[in-house]
Amino acid sequence: MIPTHNLLSYIHHDLLGHVPRPGFHGSGSANSLVTIDADGLQFGGEDPISSDHTILAVGDSYTYGEEVNDTETWPAQLQRLTGRRVLNAGVSG
Repeated sequence: MIPTHNLLSYIHHDLLGHVPRPGFHGSGSANSLVTIDADGLQFGGEDPISSDHTILAVGDSYTYGEEVNDTETWPAQLQRLTGRRVLNAGVSG
């Protein structure tokens, strides 16, 4: 079950249950800033210089970054540290 504070940032998906709402930008839990791109992935900061070897991060609320801003998630931190693009496909709940 998706917590009520996250209902606006998610949409129902018949196969997957709930998925991040493409194009969402607003407040998440604990007043965190959440930005979901057109592909349904969480924004992780500016695109890195290197486009070689993109990394896909999948997982639960730890990957999604529940209660932290977009750029504070571990995938966003990994993107900054490696200089590679990291796609945050984590979901909460």
